[in-house]
Amino acid sequence: RRISEPPPPGAGVYMEVHRRTPSPAPPPPAAGSVRVEMREEIEHLIGRVLARGGFDEGAARLLAEMGDDALAEMVKRFPGPLDCDRYQESSRLKCVGQHGPLLRALLVFGARAAPYVAPLLDSFDSEVRFYATFFFSEVLAPDALPGLVKRLFDGDRQIRVLALDVIRGFESLPEY
Repeated sequence: RRISEPPPPGAGVYMEVHRRTPSPAPPPPAAGSVRVEMREEIEHLIGRVLARGGFDEGAARLLAEMGDDALAEMVKRFPGPLDCDRYQESSRLKCVGQHGPLLRALLVFGARAAPYVAPLLDSFDSEVRFYATFFFSEVLAPDALPGLVKRLFDGDRQIRVLALDVIRGFESLPEY
């Protein structure tokens, strides 16, 4: 409240009341700064997953809790460092998770990772196409079937053979 001075001559007490609007609450942190902090945390956790010397299951689970933002960053590095050479495997391939830490971390996401991995089926890089196809041998995602069918006609023989095997795993689904 404010009393204006001086009062007008001849008048009684003169008081002018100004209502102040409450000061606005401090703005929340800018969405960009939260996004930057989250991106830094995601980068740190991905680094822990990719570090040599054993798979960091805790970091993979934290990434899974972060959801889509973590998936988007992880697929940028797909398939990640590999522990197996697909050309040297003379018999049956090992499980997807045994081929590399990033692949193993993506399996923690399960079907939630499928929409991020499916576009990689059309990559120009045959290694990326191979591991994207291989990923769906353990994650049944009906939406990936059209991309997997394209891999039946891939220029890489290993990818064609793998795609046939992976697609057979979808036989129980109505989309098959």
